[in-house]
Amino acid sequence: MRKSKRLGIVEQLAERREEECAKALGICRQKLSNEEQKLVELRAYETEYLARKNQLAKGQGGAAALHNYIGFMHNLSAAITQQHSLVLNLQQQLGLLKKEWAKRHAKKKNLVSLIGRYRQAEELEIEKKLQKEIDDQVNYQKKGKSSEFV
Repeated sequence: MRKSKRLGIVEQLAERREEECAKALGICRQKLSNEEQKLVELRAYETEYLARKNQLAKGQGGAAALHNYIGFMHNLSAAITQQHSLVLNLQQQLGLLKKEWAKRHAKKKNLVSLIGRYRQAEELEIEKKLQKEIDDQVNYQKKGKSSEFV
C-alpha cells in the first residue's frame, strides 16, 4: 500500500476530529448567545424593578412590600451575578474551543499538504518507471534490428 493511501486514513481521522471540534464550537457559541440573552433580560428586570423602588419609597405598599422588594432585589442581584459568571465561563470555554479547532484545522491542513507531496512523489516514481520500461523496450528493439544486419 502506498504511503499516501495509508496517510489517507489518518487524514480522515483528522477530518473527523476537526468536525467534532467545530460542532462543539457551534454548540458553545449557541449556548453563550442564549446565556448572554438571559443576562440581558435579568438586567432589564433589575432596571424595571429599581424603578418600582421609587414607588415603594414614596410610601405606596407599606413596610411588608418594601421588605419583600428588598428580598426580591437581593435574589435578582444574586441571579445576575451567577448568570454573569456563567457567561464568563462560557466565553473562556469558547476561547479554548477556538484554539483547539485552529490546532486541529492546522494539523489536518498540514497532513493534506504532506499527502499531496507524497502523491506527487509517487506519481513521479511511476512516470520514471514507465519511461524506463519504454526506454528499455526501445533499446531492445534497436538491438534486435542491429543484430539482424550483422
